[in-house]
Amino acid sequence: MGLATQTGRGHQPAVIRRIITNIKNICWAPKTLLVTLLPIAAGCTPDAIDLELSVDPSISTADELASQVGSLVLILDHPNGLYTSDQATSQGNTQVKNADSDPGFELVTTLSLTEPQLPSIRIERGGIDESGVDVRVLGLKKNGTQTIAQGLARGLTFARGGEPWNLPFNFLDDERPPRVRDTVPHTGMNLPGCALASLSVVFSRPMDEASLKAGSVTVGSAITTTVKVVTSASGLVADVLFSPPLEGNGTTLTFDLTISTGALGDDGTPLDQAGSVKGNQPFSTQIELPCGPPPTEPCTIDSCQWLCGDHECLHLPTIACVEGVCTPVACSVDCTPGEVCSPLLNACVPDCRTADSISACASGECNSQTGLCN
Repeated sequence: MGLATQTGRGHQPAVIRRIITNIKNICWAPKTLLVTLLPIAAGCTPDAIDLELSVDPSISTADELASQVGSLVLILDHPNGLYTSDQATSQGNTQVKNADSDPGFELVTTLSLTEPQLPSIRIERGGIDESGVDVRVLGLKKNGTQTIAQGLARGLTFARGGEPWNLPFNFLDDERPPRVRDTVPHTGMNLPGCALASLSVVFSRPMDEASLKAGSVTVGSAITTTVKVVTSASGLVADVLFSPPLEGNGTTLTFDLTISTGALGDDGTPLDQAGSVKGNQPFSTQIELPCGPPPTEPCTIDSCQWLCGDHECLHLPTIACVEGVCTPVACSVDCTPGEVCSPLLNACVPDCRTADSISACASGECNSQTGLCN
């Protein structure tokens, strides 16, 4: 998931030519939404939102995603609602209904994919009063109803002849091989002092601890060090411990980190860091950390808030010891109302507890305490 951005048109994939509401090509009073390339009726504004579904190459190729998705479900919403209760209707694959707990009604439509590629989508404004909509796209598995992909964008504005919006649309993590989502620290983070005793790795899926301990994690640096791996009970985070600690030159600390395809998910699936490249690809990166002042709250023999089993966590407020592993527990960015921090993503995501259908979980359940999808 992510924010849509506007982009140049470039190559145009197949386009769905159909009226989203199946209510003919007219201005249906008082509001109508269309997905069509056909001219709209006289009296309707020609303003539209053009969407291009963008696939992250680290997850898969667009062709692979299209080959497994049989239909798209579009959910259109607005904080003020798009329809009122007396406009509820169901025609063909389209419904105007209350898809959440606020009083406004949303538009939900299912579009079958008949071409072996992801389509472009046009949403025409019709008689809508609002200048923009929130759009969520779910990808359903061929010959089934299981959600295997999703995309989300908020506040997309209607325009006349505007550039298309680039909406991130990707497989759900459970549908793909595991990959490294982030490391803490990562390149550019300020390192208290100039020595590093441990590093946390965040994965997209639960990992098999034995595979991580079997030599799949290696470090290259000017100092020879022994690597030990400790994995959280969830399998989503692992600490890589260095003995002796990696030492910088007083200004920076630079080292290479590689996690091979011998690292396995808890179901035995090998790690694949580049889903768009044929075969399984390792995670390989060079991490460069600027050295800062030494920690202001060093550990003592009697007390250490950074102590985590037999090692210390980085002296950072965004890291804490969880399940014996140094785990991200806060975002480095501030979240707006209606969003919550997903520490493992280090990003703000929609709060699934809100009365917003766009925030609903595509898979799993909403955690009533955190507002995150389990």
